[in-house]
Amino acid sequence: MTREVNRRNEEYLVSLIQKLLAEPSTYFSNGYLNSEGWKVLLVIRRLVIRNKPYLARRIKSINHQSSYEEVVRVLTSLLKSEFNEECEYSCYS
Repeated sequence: MTREVNRRNEEYLVSLIQKLLAEPSTYFSNGYLNSEGWKVLLVIRRLVIRNKPYLARRIKSINHQSSYEEVVRVLTSLLKSEFNEECEYSCYS
């Protein structure tokens, strides 16, 4: 049962990260997270800390002053290293 819950949480987490990265005009304003982006990021943070506590420091490095490039760098590295997801997002798209 807990494996199934963890798998679903990870799938949800990956989908949130992909959503945040795929729609920069919705979640970023002037190169920084806006209020909608911050809400999504807080859910991502909560799930990462709950499911993968050893990543807490990395995910907490993103704050209100983090630029689009910083957010993309941290989240794409999470996708690649922890979830083995291919990531086509870059800071220059």
